[in-house]
Amino acid sequence: MARGRVWTGRQALERGLVDELGDLTSAVRRAKALAGIPERIESRVLTMRPPKVALLPAPAAPAAWLDEMRRLIELTTDRPLLLMSDPSVL
Repeated sequence: MARGRVWTGRQALERGLVDELGDLTSAVRRAKALAGIPERIESRVLTMRPPKVALLPAPAAPAAWLDEMRRLIELTTDRPLLLMSDPSVL
């Protein structure tokens, strides 16, 4: 349907490519509602940014590798409600 085109949010809504427009707060609110989680329950949002080094850096940089492994472990143990990527890297 989109054929590789880039649409504004409003254009995507008009074409049925998205359900609604909003920000991160409204997205978390909607995700909680769909999951049956009461709005009063606090949600922790974890933001991951791409590393400035390769995901598995050369052995000369083991500290950077350990930092990335810690982030991956946190993702698998924290059970985030929503993951979003930094749009500037897409």
